[in-house]
Amino acid sequence: MSDWDALDAELDLWQRAGSVATLWWRDDDAKAASPALSRLLQMSREHRVPLSLAVIPATAESSLLQDVATDVGLTVLQHGFAHANHAPRDEKSAEYGDHRPADVMGAEILGGATRLRAAFGERFLPLFVPPWNRIAPGLVATLPSLGIVGLSTYGPRPSASPASGLRQVNTHADLID
Repeated sequence: MSDWDALDAELDLWQRAGSVATLWWRDDDAKAASPALSRLLQMSREHRVPLSLAVIPATAESSLLQDVATDVGLTVLQHGFAHANHAPRDEKSAEYGDHRPADVMGAEILGGATRLRAAFGERFLPLFVPPWNRIAPGLVATLPSLGIVGLSTYGPRPSASPASGLRQVNTHADLID
């Protein structure tokens, strides 16, 4: 069974139960205009499916701003700061794991949000998407104090908010994988 079959089967279960699945579309690692991004934006417009683009603040180029400037259905999210791995070699990749001081990571998150807000204005939604979908649990609680209102990783929806003033909206299907 392919992953597409598993997704189809899950959606069929929802339909038989009389429920409607709520879906959203998040694309990660954005930093510059490209033919692939243009195709993605075109698909979003053609199918009238809003797209959330997780942008890397430290490496975002002006071409990205030009490419998305007129796209009405687009929301810009914060994808870490530099998408740099700080984890030890024997651990899974993480930019925001327990490997660095929380105040350093917080300053990066705040700086990244400031950059994206200045570049994208109202298109920027202060929702944090940590690279590799990993974030230190202690850092999660500080996100609202940095102006971050949402967190998106990968996996089931939590039954409760991970921190006061913070909503978590995870992805459940990786279309690339």
